Amino acid sequence: MVITEETLNEINTKMDLILKLLSSRTDLQKDRVFDTRKVYTQKTIIDSDHLNINSRTFHKNYIGDKTFPKPYKTIGRSDYWTGASLQYWLDKKSGR
Repeated sequence: MVITEETLNEINTKMDLILKLLSSRTDLQKDRVFDTRKVYTQKTIIDSDHLNINSRTFHKNYIGDKTFPKPYKTIGRSDYWTGASLQYWLDKKSGR
């Protein structure tokens, strides 16, 4: 099989297109604060990797908000929220 300059150019353009598609997909994922497949506790919601707030601010401004999602599950004194509901709420609040 002989590879000509034309076939190399076609391969390069297709690779460029694939790389652009992949980079745009990761850009969409970078906008996400919460992974939609995970479950979060209050401690993980307020840590520096997610909302980066303290617990007093969380209770005052988030739990008190009527539109804030209800916990997915409550075990003992711990509440658990799904990442999908938290991300949907953040997107709705930010106007996305």
